Amino acid sequence: MAETLEDALIAQGLEVAAHYPCERCSRQVAPFAMLRSGDVFLCTGCLTDLARETTAAAEAADLTIACDRKWAEIKEARQRAEGAGVDIGLGHMQSDADSRRRVFEAMPFAQTALAEGQAYSRLWTMTDNTNVPHSAEQIIAAGKAMDALTAACNNTAQALRAQIETAETIAAIDAIAWPVPPEGE
Repeated sequence: MAETLEDALIAQGLEVAAHYPCERCSRQVAPFAMLRSGDVFLCTGCLTDLARETTAAAEAADLTIACDRKWAEIKEARQRAEGAGVDIGLGHMQSDADSRRRVFEAMPFAQTALAEGQAYSRLWTMTDNTNVPHSAEQIIAAGKAMDALTAACNNTAQALRAQIETAETIAAIDAIAWPVPPEGE
């Protein structure tokens, strides 16, 4: 049971006065209505407020941790989605970071060859490990498809981040997830 100010005064052999000031709000309160909180005695109203503040601070800290955890999860899902490959007219092309870089590096050469009317053909290893020749137009189209994939993944991640930042409960944060494409996609 919590120690009241009245109990503490009696234990010290001191006289119990009619009212004492709360050490937080200074309101005059009967000693039996003041409880010890650490090294001070507070009125029940201040104790209730202090408990609410402590609970709110703990909940806010937990919510922040949940937000940070969920955002890390979404970034990982975005990276997986960006690297899951992209369908182009010639098959399924790898789209991990290295593959995207290689396509984007090849695009200017394909564009130059196209602009100068020169023949261009590049053998490209697809996701299924088949080697498929690509024309300048096909390399450019592959780069555009990868750029569209990256943009779509980024837009999805940013929309989910907005949901995370506006969520008010841990349950709401936990319910946020990267969309799973329908079977066959």
